[in-house]
Amino acid sequence: MTKHTERIHIYNKKALFDFETVETFEAGIVLQGYEVKSVRLGNVNLKGNFVHIWHDAPWVEGMHIGHYPYASTVEMDAKRKRKLLLKTKEIKKLAQYIHEQGVTAVVLEMYFKGPHAKVKLGIMRGKKQHDKRESIKRRDEERKLQSVLKAFRS
Repeated sequence: MTKHTERIHIYNKKALFDFETVETFEAGIVLQGYEVKSVRLGNVNLKGNFVHIWHDAPWVEGMHIGHYPYASTVEMDAKRKRKLLLKTKEIKKLAQYIHEQGVTAVVLEMYFKGPHAKVKLGIMRGKKQHDKRESIKRRDEERKLQSVLKAFRS
């Protein structure tokens, strides 16, 4: 039995900048074998994805999982819909949020928990322009502080 010790974390930084998080969920994701191997290599782009409910099941669209270089000549659709695995209670709560005006659900992170691929879903509400400026200002101040601390320690 092998241990799965690798630390694969893929973030959707654009969503965190453009939206404010209302609530988060952890969900499993259904992937093909070659997709799992591609995710382990980090060939994933989470920009522009969204989650919707179809036939009482959550699905993510717009998530790009790149081609696995060592795969056979299997036709791969990099942006296909992928099913998310949540409990029934969580699906109902997610559906309520999605049907609200001005709220959307997106994948914020993708990672492995043991041998299982997981995603962190975020219920997001759009930020105003002044909120984005405030985020940029806060990030710049933190960078300056870190550089000063680094120079001080040297």
